[in-house]
Amino acid sequence: MGWIGGGIAMIIGLIVLVVLIVILMNWARNGRIQSAPPGFGLHSNSEALRILNERYARGEISDDDYRRMKNELLK
Repeated sequence: MGWIGGGIAMIIGLIVLVVLIVILMNWARNGRIQSAPPGFGLHSNSEALRILNERYARGEISDDDYRRMKNELLK
């Protein structure tokens, strides 16, 4: 085969390696975020809830808006 066959095999192997790395990174990232209970983990929403509660207490948002936004944050 010569150099051409070896070069193609190396390129295919590199592509497979990159795809596996991307799959593992997505699996690790999504698995960690989904397994964490609300308010914990890498992306905590406690700061967003605090701000939402403050805005509601100041009367900046309505009851319906408050409930809708809070439900979205707690998903």
